[in-house]
Order: sequence, then C-alpha cells, then structure tokens
Amino acid sequence: MQAVHSSTISADEYFAIDAVNQSLLKEVLRSPAHAAAYLSNPKKATAAMQLGTAVHSTLLNAENFENEVAIQPDINRRTKEGKVEYEKFLAQSRGKAIITTEQAVHCMHIANSMSRSREAMNLIGFADTEQSFLWKDETTALTCKARVDAIHPEDKKVVDLKTTVDASPYGFARSVAKFGYHIQAAFYLRAVSGLRSGVEAVKDGWKFYIVAIETSQPYAIASYRIDLRAIIEGDKMVDKALSLWAEATLLDEYSGYPDVITTLSLPEWALTEDLGNKGESL
Repeated sequence: MQAVHSSTISADEYFAIDAVNQSLLKEVLRSPAHAAAYLSNPKKATAAMQLGTAVHSTLLNAENFENEVAIQPDINRRTKEGKVEYEKFLAQSRGKAIITTEQAVHCMHIANSMSRSREAMNLIGFADTEQSFLWKDETTALTCKARVDAIHPEDKKVVDLKTTVDASPYGFARSVAKFGYHIQAAFYLRAVSGLRSGVEAVKDGWKFYIVAIETSQPYAIASYRIDLRAIIEGDKMVDKALSLWAEATLLDEYSGYPDVITTLSLPEWALTEDLGNKGESL
C-alpha cells in the first residue's frame, strides 16, 4: 500500500475529496445507517469543536489564523440592526470556525501554556504540519484519506492535538476510548507508513502521540504515546468498519441497529458488586 502525500492541499480541498476518513469509520461502527446520515447531513460544529479548530490553527498554522477562524463581535441580535449585522458577519465568515472573544482569549492562554511544555514543543516543533494522505485499502479497495496534524518522518512520529476538559492520565484514557482516538491512531499510522496496519507501522518504528490540551484554567497540557495494545484494538475496529462500509456501499444497503431484543447491563466501570455466578440465576 502506498499513500499519496501532499503538504500543499488546503483543508477545504482535503474535505472535498470523496474518501473514507477516520470520522466516517467511527460512524460506521455505530451503524452503516448512521454513517450514511453523517455523509448526507453533516453534523453542525459545536462550540467545543469550533474552539478545537481555533486551537489547532493557533498552534499549527498561526500565520493563516484569520483565514480559518473568525472572532464573533459583540452584536445585539435582539435589534433589527443587530440581526442584519450578525447575518453580514456570518456571510463574511462562511467556511471559518467561529469563536467568541472569550474563546479567543483561551487560545492565547493555551499557546502560552504550550510554549512552557518541553515535551509538547518537542512533538510539534519543527514538524511537518497539516499533511494530507490518500490511499487505497488493499482488502476492501476503498479509497481512504487522512489529514495529520504533525509528523516527523525521519523519527517516525505522528502527533495529534486534542482539546479536552481533563488531560489527566485517567481522564484522558477515558476520552481515548469514548471518542475512538485509538481508531484514529491505527488509521493514521497506516496512512503515514504505507503499511497495511497500525501494528505493522509500530513494528516498523512508527509511534503515535497525542498532545492533550485543557481548554480552561490552568490550561494544563499532557503528552501521551498510544501503546501497542491500543493500536491492536484500533486496527480491529478500522478493519471491521472498512469491511462493513465496503459491503454497505456495494449493496447500497445501510442497516441500523440489529432488529432484536438485546439484554442490557451496566458497563464494568459502573458495577459496584461482583455477582459471580449469582447473576445467572436472577
């Protein structure tokens, strides 16, 4: 597998490419029906997502910040004039992430906090940033794409920035599982290495790092490397999603949840008592 690599494709050009990305894979794992809905009705960016885009631009592409992010002025939208002014602002800001003045201040504090983190700066400093990759999955023949935040090709390091409310090891590990960052890691390792799996990439010396950035005071930052066990699990999920999506698109059938009655229990972390075999007789 050989990926086409470009450092000049803009974000808009990348998003316009018709190919499978890591966000679509996560929707497929929910169900092919959810993935189809995701493509036909893109989710509206939340305030947290807008801030995440602004943070990325601040840290990775500061010279292009004004072209990617718009700071919303203080407009009284309860008046007729204010409504007109706001609509004009939206028209001028089309295609940009829109953040509040308060969020812009957060970006400044985050940049300052980032500059004081030796490990985080080592990971993003002198890296090739916002790199795009396009390749064909050998098993399913699906065209795939990835846009990597930062990469050190010589050192075989891939780096992703994530904004979060809790960058502690315990809190962020839960975020990795909840938001499927290990799936993204396995998928991106395939892209940058040109190998068939994230595990093969790791064996070839590649590593996937995440710089976790808290978006409120004290704007704490933590740097993590995703371990092999997580990459193995991510690979399984990537392969499952690719297979499901290949079948769905081939048959033009996008199923939802199984039409069966399923016994439901609490997740392991919510259980306070080990019933042992007692649960079988209840």
